[in-house]
Amino acid sequence: MMKDFLQTPYPYNKSVGRGLKILELLSEQGALSDKQISTNLKYNLITVQQLLSIYLDFGYIVRDKENLYDLSVKIIDISRKFRQRCEIKDIAHVHLEWLSEKYNETATLGTVEKTDLIYIDKIDSRELLRFAPHIEQRITAHHTALGKSILAHLPVKDLNHYCHFVPWKCHTLKSIDTKEKLLVRLRQIKKQGFAICDEEYCLGLRGIAVVIQDSLNYPRFSLGIWGPVTRMTPPKLREMQIDLTLASLEISKYYTLSSNEKGRNKIDARLFAVPKEDRSDSKKSFFERALAMFL
Repeated sequence: MMKDFLQTPYPYNKSVGRGLKILELLSEQGALSDKQISTNLKYNLITVQQLLSIYLDFGYIVRDKENLYDLSVKIIDISRKFRQRCEIKDIAHVHLEWLSEKYNETATLGTVEKTDLIYIDKIDSRELLRFAPHIEQRITAHHTALGKSILAHLPVKDLNHYCHFVPWKCHTLKSIDTKEKLLVRLRQIKKQGFAICDEEYCLGLRGIAVVIQDSLNYPRFSLGIWGPVTRMTPPKLREMQIDLTLASLEISKYYTLSSNEKGRNKIDARLFAVPKEDRSDSKKSFFERALAMFL
């Protein structure tokens, strides 16, 4: 018997609580009619029908020809994305530790949801003057290096959707404030393979990031380093770009695993080892030309 969710010591919205109970019931018992749901949960039938109608509209449940309701594939997709996010976080964490230790700056992992960049993991710099975002902190995506590195690799449809809904507000005089300016910048980022945020979110703060793509080259996450402009110099950014790119490639190996390997209870992060000290000078001149576009 399910624990009564509504008996809580804090204020709650009864409709939200009842809706969650319906989803829990369907996850446990499978397809049910509205009357069966009403009987099981002892909810008014009209209330149940209203909630089911909302979930149908948003695609969280489906209704068959016999008017039985069940969870939709959308719920499974949400669960898959959450699990993937947790596993990528575990895999990326060793790289964040390595990057932060090497450069003594804040190393971050993020993803874009709607119009926001969300930080899902980080290792803070040990310096007193540092950028230290909160886990789950949200920042308008195109005001960050992590966000721009993901936006630059989005399909045109997804990017247009972002540009339509994002608030074009400026944090500093260097912030991108129009779709036209953003598209020009994103084309540069996609061509060169890294993004830089030069005081666009906060004066005195500079960041660099590279995208983490899945097996179909869709941008899922981003790996980056933040620090004060006085420490984030062009030579240092050049070295960071090489290390971030190699780390990103290692993390992306997750998407090449088989379903059985991903189905294990715990992904072994050691499969995605921190890159060895193998650095090529072949891209340095290209990086310096690309860097001049931002700084």
